[in-house]
Amino acid sequence: MQYKIGDKVKFLDQKGGGTVCKIINSTTVHVMIEDGFEIPCLIHDIIKVEVPKTYAEKIFNQGPSVNEVPFESKKLSATNSLVEEDLNMVDESENAENTEYDRISPLHKGHVKAPQVEGVYLAYVPHDQQWLLTGLIDIYLINYTPYEILYTYAVKGNDLLYGVDFGNIPAQSKILVQTIERDEFNQWEQGIIQILFHIEERKTCIQPISSEYRVRANKYMQTESYIYPVFLREKALLLSICKLSEHEQNTSVTHLSEKEDFTFKSSIAKSEKENSPIVKHLVSKDLAEVDLHIGELVDDYYLLSPKEMLDIQLSYFTKCLEDAIMHKIHKVIFIHGVGSGTLKRELQLILKNYDDIHCFDASMAKYGVGAIEVFIGNKN
Repeated sequence: MQYKIGDKVKFLDQKGGGTVCKIINSTTVHVMIEDGFEIPCLIHDIIKVEVPKTYAEKIFNQGPSVNEVPFESKKLSATNSLVEEDLNMVDESENAENTEYDRISPLHKGHVKAPQVEGVYLAYVPHDQQWLLTGLIDIYLINYTPYEILYTYAVKGNDLLYGVDFGNIPAQSKILVQTIERDEFNQWEQGIIQILFHIEERKTCIQPISSEYRVRANKYMQTESYIYPVFLREKALLLSICKLSEHEQNTSVTHLSEKEDFTFKSSIAKSEKENSPIVKHLVSKDLAEVDLHIGELVDDYYLLSPKEMLDIQLSYFTKCLEDAIMHKIHKVIFIHGVGSGTLKRELQLILKNYDDIHCFDASMAKYGVGAIEVFIGNKN
């Protein structure tokens, strides 16, 4: 039997299985098992597992593509038939019980230079890690949180939505949504993902998430767009669907021991803080430190052009400066980094438009040469 990269296989002489990740020769392949390790296997020691098609395959592979056929032709009746097919498969085959689990695998635990914050991500992983712009692409939904999540995944086509997948993902795990050809990417470059966090025991619950995403057409054809996330062993084009820390704070149920009046006051204070960019940077009553490094402002900065990064940094600088003036904060340290000096020059140009503001290089002993001190009002 011939094998190709991505085939699901089981071992004949022992329990378990994995995914073919490399073809060595006509008799030997490498199989990646559940813990992420690759092991060499003779092809007569493994057997291919026929995995039933996902909803995405059933929808996209019947007739023309999503951009050619209106969604009305695949409405509720078609969806019901797909569900009935899956239910029949479960009844007819013992292996079908493990179909969903075959798509789920644990995330890699390790350290890399570009860590990500906890949250839910969408990852496009090329099969060919040497030539990232060719070959098949695996689309993963990644649950990089300590909670189990329930999700629905829909893609957009002709201004309509196609529901292509739904289910649950355990904590610190990923699920393979679909494997696509390179020329099918346009069918998957935009959509909506909805997330519900399952919490067994907690005083508060996390708000559900509905996140619309879009991959710019030129990004998946640029090698520099692919990075090594902390939770994968492979390079991937990574999109952030949500940041866990932001949604843990935005709770829909207050602490059980709180009184109503205290809850109301806390909500007002929290709202004011969230709407005030300078408040979260305060280190004392009259001093704030604002880090303008692009990695501190956005997660997916590698998807941005240099001009887009600079625009984001300048916009945040202006917001923090205006907010500091409004709150009568006496001094703000803006950390701009070294780089080419462009950001620092632009900051100085903006500051010239304000009265009663004085700008100096910050302490070299504490900040090096990558920060400025902005005094609001009289320096003394």
